[in-house]
Amino acid sequence: MTTAVQSHPQQSLDRTTVLALAAMGVAVFIVANDFTALAVALPAIEKQFDSDVSTVQWVINAYALTFGVLIVVGGRLADIFGRKRIFLLGAAVFAGFSLLEDR
Repeated sequence: MTTAVQSHPQQSLDRTTVLALAAMGVAVFIVANDFTALAVALPAIEKQFDSDVSTVQWVINAYALTFGVLIVVGGRLADIFGRKRIFLLGAAVFAGFSLLEDR
């Protein structure tokens, strides 16, 4: 009995794959930037509300917990409605709230 060894053809990256990878890279950068900005703002938050570090640390914990829950929900919605549509919707909501934050 002989077993045929199947070789996988070299798959080239098409334009869609590269764009999706670039979009996800930008999204990860924005999230990391958001967490960094929040960490930098902690001393100002601490001073503004006259609280200690352990209390203000809950700001980042709450942000991270909310982010974690929304990732799971977003993943399920992406399975139902399509990844591209949900990614664009999420990016638009994030951009909208980022613009509101500047006011």
